[in-house]
Amino acid sequence: MLVSGSLRTLYKTAKIYNEYPWEIGFSGGKDSTIVCHLVIEYLRRAVVRMLPKPSTIHIIYSDTLLDAPILRQHTLQIINDIKKFSQSRFSDLIQVHILKPKEGQDFFSLMIERGYPAPHRRFRWCMDRLKIDPTASFLGKIGKYVMITGVRRDESVARARNMVKRGQTRAISSMDDMIIVAPILFWKVEDVWSFLRICKQPWNGNTYEKLEVIYRATDTLQGCTEGCQITPNNRFGCWVCTVVERDKMLERLGALYPHYSMLHKAKEEIRKISLTPQYRERKPDGTYGRLNEAGRRAVASVISKLYPLFPEAFEGYLEDAQLREKLFKWISIK
Repeated sequence: MLVSGSLRTLYKTAKIYNEYPWEIGFSGGKDSTIVCHLVIEYLRRAVVRMLPKPSTIHIIYSDTLLDAPILRQHTLQIINDIKKFSQSRFSDLIQVHILKPKEGQDFFSLMIERGYPAPHRRFRWCMDRLKIDPTASFLGKIGKYVMITGVRRDESVARARNMVKRGQTRAISSMDDMIIVAPILFWKVEDVWSFLRICKQPWNGNTYEKLEVIYRATDTLQGCTEGCQITPNNRFGCWVCTVVERDKMLERLGALYPHYSMLHKAKEEIRKISLTPQYRERKPDGTYGRLNEAGRRAVASVISKLYPLFPEAFEGYLEDAQLREKLFKWISIK
């Protein structure tokens, strides 16, 4: 029933807004994965039954370059599989995009070259530079579009309350001149996992077992056993995230895969550098500003020690010639 309802939502969207492109933000997590699955299933049926289709579907992965390696590798593999599958089945209808930070706006360039202190709750510059700006820049070029989102009311009480406040109480809604479609709005977390355990990935025929393994590896439930419910509150994200006070994701990964403990240690060292007065510039009013030369060198020293031990943590930098050159320059700083 839930799947049928979700496919009907996509049918209505394609029928009403067929002149607009669709946009799907793909993170590699369970909800965005299901949305991509449902959209591709709808397209398969639309081709066979001559149902309405959108003009284009843009699947976007905002690559911060520093997502936890276990998730980033999985996400990029799925992205590549979707791209190959869609080219063979749907021609140019589905376009896959990997968006990266603009030149000089990546995490370590901002810290080492420009002296940004580590992000924190009151100065969360990372979200804007690494994700929001690249995505906004891309979306600004495609005009009006339909956002297909994996948002679910079941995620949290606060989420449900905010959705009601914004008027997003239906699977298809219009907000601030934007069309938002939430095909799994009324799915519960158990529905999500039931779907993923039963179905296979339409783009490669594999099961979703690896995704479940990743969620279990990063499960934040204390003392959970193999049979307990997977929490919906896992934090997937950058291993350098200093916004969170306690990183249960890296703690859990470190318990299962000891080399991940090195990421946790390095992240905490970067946080400590920014909290140390001797590594910060002093403003005329007495407050602390950017990292000084010693602070920037201290951050470079952290990554120079980590890189030989865990190069996978820097794959995003190694894949780009310019960033690779920068990385090798930083790790050579004495």
